[in-house]
Amino acid sequence: YGMSEGIFVPSDSVSLPGNLDFKNQYDFKYAKAEQDSDRTADYSNMHWYDLSSTTLYFPLVYTPQTVGVAAAKLFTGNIYSICLTGRIFGYIFNVFMVCMAIKLMPFKKELIFMTAMLPIYMQESVSLAGDSVENAMILVFIAYIFAMKYGGEKRKWPLFVMAPLIGLCKMFYLPLILLVFLIDEKMIMKICIAAESLVLNALWLLSASGQPSHYNTGADGSRQAAYICSDPFRYIGIIMNTSVLNARTWVRQAFGGNLGWIAVNVCMPFILIYILIMFYTALCRSG
Repeated sequence: YGMSEGIFVPSDSVSLPGNLDFKNQYDFKYAKAEQDSDRTADYSNMHWYDLSSTTLYFPLVYTPQTVGVAAAKLFTGNIYSICLTGRIFGYIFNVFMVCMAIKLMPFKKELIFMTAMLPIYMQESVSLAGDSVENAMILVFIAYIFAMKYGGEKRKWPLFVMAPLIGLCKMFYLPLILLVFLIDEKMIMKICIAAESLVLNALWLLSASGQPSHYNTGADGSRQAAYICSDPFRYIGIIMNTSVLNARTWVRQAFGGNLGWIAVNVCMPFILIYILIMFYTALCRSG
């Protein structure tokens, strides 16, 4: 909603109409959504909102949903209708990107489809979160890498666009740019793609880190980088210990065991069966 109002860099004090947020959103229930379905954006009562938790997210990651929100605002002030339209636009973009990834993938196209059918992927694809766009971009990027490696795709310029955007939209996925080293191209080109991605992401990190982020101190990228550089071995130890402690939870959440703040639980046997099917599909010979 903020981007539809021209606010592209979030902070801890953004002025927007009242009635946009829910109270106690971490204990949210469907009944609460139904009760609040008639709420409208109150421009006569502007509020200050804390959006600092999204400081490091590049604005492009919200573009499809923003277009939907802006379009809905032309016809209604109803918050429910505006949010639903934003979700629909985000989902349309996601489906288009998944279809593109399936078309690009030279083999094992069913793996792209099965990934898009994961409960957690489906939840994010119909949400207002930036993960809807990011996940779709990753599928297309991976499919394009395989298309260049095995499918005869020769155009190089899409990699110079997609690789930096993946990191810009969510830096956690920046290591995926290493996939460019799988393609059969000159090393200088692959190094240029990696360098471009790192430089653009570093510039955005420096810019975004200058925004207030007291809501979520972990969003301060410059402090994160300084801590990692000061004691990299301790950082690796933290990652390993955390992984051991949370492995089961992460596997469950990665495949959609618990969906959203409303805590919709997906049957664990279903998730295990789906994982086995994906492994079988990946390992068996096509055709």
